[in-house]
Amino acid sequence: MMVQMVFQSNRSDLAAFDRWVDEQPAGSARALFTDDIHAALAALIERVRSRGALIAVPMSEGLLLGEIRVRLVEALAEGALARWPFWYGRTFTATGSHDDLLARPAEIAAVVATEAGVLSRWLEDASSRARAGGRPLVADVHIGVQARQLALALDREELRVAVAAPWEDGAQLDGVARATEWLAAETGARVIAVLLESVADHPAIDRISYQGGVLRVATSDPSGAPAEPVALVVQPVLGRPHPLSRVEQQLARVLAAAADLRPLFEFNQRIETARGAHAIVDLVWRQGRVIVELDGWDTHGNRYAFASDRQRDYELMISGYLVLRLTNEEILDDTAKAIDKIRDLIRFREAQREKA
Repeated sequence: MMVQMVFQSNRSDLAAFDRWVDEQPAGSARALFTDDIHAALAALIERVRSRGALIAVPMSEGLLLGEIRVRLVEALAEGALARWPFWYGRTFTATGSHDDLLARPAEIAAVVATEAGVLSRWLEDASSRARAGGRPLVADVHIGVQARQLALALDREELRVAVAAPWEDGAQLDGVARATEWLAAETGARVIAVLLESVADHPAIDRISYQGGVLRVATSDPSGAPAEPVALVVQPVLGRPHPLSRVEQQLARVLAAAADLRPLFEFNQRIETARGAHAIVDLVWRQGRVIVELDGWDTHGNRYAFASDRQRDYELMISGYLVLRLTNEEILDDTAKAIDKIRDLIRFREAQREKA
């Protein structure tokens, strides 16, 4: 076993962890060992936000190789359903109207002609299932083919899969090591197995521990209460509210109904900072250089995320942006108050511009 990188929760290691994530080759599986699985997943979610799609898959106890493979493919299907109708970097017709029915064969033919490896039969069946609200898993298709097709729909060049397995049993560790290797080989995605640091020397995971990393974080809840498990996460579609975020969907509805705010803000946009970094921000008014970030405890409630948020705010600030952070609870429980804060920030920015 060889662990090449050890990361702590400090500013310099944030940059090193970024490089470790960025430099992982496509089609490879690596291990990330940690003292806090939940916080490590949250850190990965934060670091990968500006780097494409991420699916985080928490594993339950007792699963072996075949069951882990099935769970991974199911997670890809859940991710593809969440992103529907935004597949292959384009938007599919998503209704059952007569005109849409007529357009579907041409849509499928265009994808097959331009996207190498896409199977027409699979896409026809999978898109029909997604359009009806079901997981795009096609019957009688080999599990490896199913994985490849789902990864293509999700854009495998940018796809990362984080598999959280807080296990110490050798047979289960062997299963997760083999399954993550298998998924990376079948799909071309970058796959990271998030494991306990206590198993870093276990021979069952030698196959994925080479060029792995250790991320040491601390549970941020001062009460010592265990963190809630991280659910499957799908990264946002640029320009639209996150398909799985009740908070973003709620805010999008309110903004759409506000004549003064509707033309200003865009969801999930990539911003380049003065430091050369890229960040996907939740909401941005580009002309006024105002950013609104929506924070939930599940991904921001640990020391690593705390440090990362402040580094991100610093880089956005020196790039000329004002940043307003709102909690998820604030949006859901008192949306009117949250909107008032956004309007206050707009008035403040406009007053600054008038003085200049």
